[in-house]
Amino acid sequence: MDKPEIVQKPWRDRSNTLGVIPGKSDGQANSLRGVVEQLPLAGGQDVQLTFLGGEVRSVRCDEFFNRQLTRGAIVVRSAKDKWDASPATRYWFDTGDDIFFAKHLHANVKLFGELLAHIRDQPDDYRPLELAQRYNLAWTSLDQIHRRVSWMQALGLLERWGHAKLVVTDNGRKFLDEVDLVLPETVAQNLEPLEDEAADLPEPPPFLAEALDRFGAADLEGRKILIGYIPRGRKGAGRPSDASQSSIFDALRNYLDLVGSGASSDEIFEKAQIAFGQKKSSYTQSMNTLRNMGVVDMVAFNRFGVPPEMSGILQPGSEVDFVRHLHLRYRFVGELLAAMDGSTAASSLVEVAKSQYDLKQIDGAEVRTRLTFMAEAGLVERIDWSRYRVTANGRALAAELALESGRKTAAGSERRERDEVPEASADRALAETIADLRRYGNASDASTQFERALALAFEFLGFRAEHLGGKGQTDVLITVELSPADRYRAIIDAKASASGVISDNAVAFDAIKDHLDRHKADYAAVVGPEFAPRVKSWAANHRITLLTVEELISLLALHRTSPLTLPQLRLLFENPDDPTVIFDSYGAAARSIEVLKRIVDVLYQEANDDDPMAEGYISTENLYFTLRKELTPRPSKAFVDDCLTFLSSSLVRAVQRDDDKYKLIDGPTNIERRLFGLSSSLGSLSLQGNG
Repeated sequence: MDKPEIVQKPWRDRSNTLGVIPGKSDGQANSLRGVVEQLPLAGGQDVQLTFLGGEVRSVRCDEFFNRQLTRGAIVVRSAKDKWDASPATRYWFDTGDDIFFAKHLHANVKLFGELLAHIRDQPDDYRPLELAQRYNLAWTSLDQIHRRVSWMQALGLLERWGHAKLVVTDNGRKFLDEVDLVLPETVAQNLEPLEDEAADLPEPPPFLAEALDRFGAADLEGRKILIGYIPRGRKGAGRPSDASQSSIFDALRNYLDLVGSGASSDEIFEKAQIAFGQKKSSYTQSMNTLRNMGVVDMVAFNRFGVPPEMSGILQPGSEVDFVRHLHLRYRFVGELLAAMDGSTAASSLVEVAKSQYDLKQIDGAEVRTRLTFMAEAGLVERIDWSRYRVTANGRALAAELALESGRKTAAGSERRERDEVPEASADRALAETIADLRRYGNASDASTQFERALALAFEFLGFRAEHLGGKGQTDVLITVELSPADRYRAIIDAKASASGVISDNAVAFDAIKDHLDRHKADYAAVVGPEFAPRVKSWAANHRITLLTVEELISLLALHRTSPLTLPQLRLLFENPDDPTVIFDSYGAAARSIEVLKRIVDVLYQEANDDDPMAEGYISTENLYFTLRKELTPRPSKAFVDDCLTFLSSSLVRAVQRDDDKYKLIDGPTNIERRLFGLSSSLGSLSLQGNG
């Protein structure tokens, strides 16, 4: 047959994902030949796949091809509903030209040849996730790296020497000489929605299709709100150093492997201790989340198992179906996709959840959990830590699902006006500071105004912030004025750019180190609109925190309603390459406030009960039961006791205790006013050096 022409797609049009075929990881080529031998196949027919150990299984071809082999243009579907090898795959099958097929994959998949070139240049320490980040691929696990390496090995481009060393072969070098590679610096920061991208959503399995058909407007508001704690398994004994990078789907699959078809709670906990290093409290939260999610169910007395249909939609390649399932169980899933337009900050989506859907419990952690599921399902793309954009598949899924009605204003981080922070939910000074951060952070001639806005922002977080500037000094110096054990200082370097990106020649890391010494500071941070990949790499090497303007604004919004202590804010500087730590801490603080609010709600309902025997009291045992049944993660008894002690104090005077029972002794409005009065009194304090 004639040799097909390979047309290299533009970077943005290539697939982020590369499919994998069951079998040996380095035997992908042989596995693909076994598939091609069965083609063509009509839609609805089965394809025979050989798994590890030689077991042959029949799999519905539509599901497998859609999920694994269409993204790299390995198979195609004709207008007559026939699946067949693409022309390039058929040519390779007939000729055995492995370099040709590698070129085909490189033309259709991101980071194929680029990864091979990086392995050639950095054979001993190639750090693939850092490479992916430089290409704006927000991967959190090595799965897609492993898939590319497996294909490279199968096509003879790469060899593995020993356990870990990867070596590019002569064929691999020949391949690299003949393809055009994309440099990370040339990857466009295109923040507009991909309007011309074609959607290719897989069809849902029958059980899920039926559930979606039955799901109507009456079911929308009955869904749960909080997803809660997803066990990520970061501290298990013997886990490799990159275990913290496991994807959220991998984390679920690994945890559900412990449950299997049936196990007692004690058996699962024992396995979770060994595999993930979980304590009892974390295990309890994990199981509560998984049961609410519907992926774990009670199969007999005190025995739990994974429903078969859940096992199916948690298989690799079924991620979109799992997001469909999440939409049926939780509010603000499909609605989140519908709210996205262009470059969208996670903080903007939190505001949409609260203002358009009245979901006051939704915080940054909950939104990021949803976005993480969606990013791994290919429904959204992550631009940086705080910003995402919806893909064609994401838009198609939002159009497919039944959604709650809300105001149709989309949440885009490109909005720069002050009215993005409503006066009803933030005071005027904070709104002005946020507007100034956005305005001056993207201007080339307003460095002083940007520095002043940063000083005000860190002052809002509770630091003593001094705007210095000038030659030989840092822009902003922040200080924690507490006891010596909790005291620390940090220097803040302000970097504005009209282009929206801080380039590698704009940050002088040697000067920052000099400022650290000059001001006797413990930490350093650079704040700017966005940072070039090389700046991120250098900052990580120097242990300097990079904070985008949108990330700082997200912190300000979270701090307004659930502030962290100044010692807790040290996490912002001690984890410069992992901002999830500080955001997770804010999420925990917000959930603590939600527990306090729910206690008052329960006591108010009990006070208005007409039961003459109870006299408005509820026992601590019944209160614990109610809270642990309704809240995710379940609050501890000790924390509930702390809340009750606070509410019954002479300052708050909200609750009265009688032995092991409590009742509400004032209306919620008066309690709110009393707390507001306390807050106002504390806010009027003039701290030395901060007034």
